[in-house]
Amino acid sequence: MLRLQTENATIHKFGDRTYWVFRRPPSHTNSVNRPTKYAEEGALKAYAGRGNNRSARLLPEVHSAVHNLMTALLDYGAELGDYSIHSAVVQNGWRPPEEQSQGVNYLASIKMVINDAKFGFSHLNFPESLYAEAVSFLGERNDPRWQAFVKHLSQSRGWDAAKATKFFNKVAEYYVPRGAFNPHATGVVFDLNFSLYHHVYSRDQNVGLNPAAMTTQKTARRR
Repeated sequence: MLRLQTENATIHKFGDRTYWVFRRPPSHTNSVNRPTKYAEEGALKAYAGRGNNRSARLLPEVHSAVHNLMTALLDYGAELGDYSIHSAVVQNGWRPPEEQSQGVNYLASIKMVINDAKFGFSHLNFPESLYAEAVSFLGERNDPRWQAFVKHLSQSRGWDAAKATKFFNKVAEYYVPRGAFNPHATGVVFDLNFSLYHHVYSRDQNVGLNPAAMTTQKTARRR
């Protein structure tokens, strides 16, 4: 099992909770054998293994693997004494594809990225006139509706094509537009929720993390 390099970590405490804050690891992506088909909703079952929240639905055939992952993760968190790892839960699994809620959540992610200074876009304005378009069916990046949406933002005051593309790439790290491939609809993808130490505000908070991005550092940088 992967062991964290604790000699490079800084320990923070918040009340009776201990947090190990590590240096940023090398980036890593893995696109091999990713699911490409949506699951039938009737085939899903609520995950009930270690680290469950009693509501996240996944395909039954992945429950055992998720349980093994969460068991190793939670046990290591207890061994290390790190509350961040030890507090991890499977927050959500299956989400319906291409429904209006996907567009609503996409717009919420747009607002989150535009309003948070750490992303570098807070000096710009995302026009309210584009809200309705943001929640609509935009499809994949080769869809004319998506391309028109990007063009409309690029033509807005303070924006250009490069800024609009960079902005939507950042938003895509958190949510995809309605009609784009939704990995959560496959029934094998889930997000983790856990507590961490916020190095700016010197407090702890809960965040969500997609296991596909689990090589990202476990500090206060992520949502």
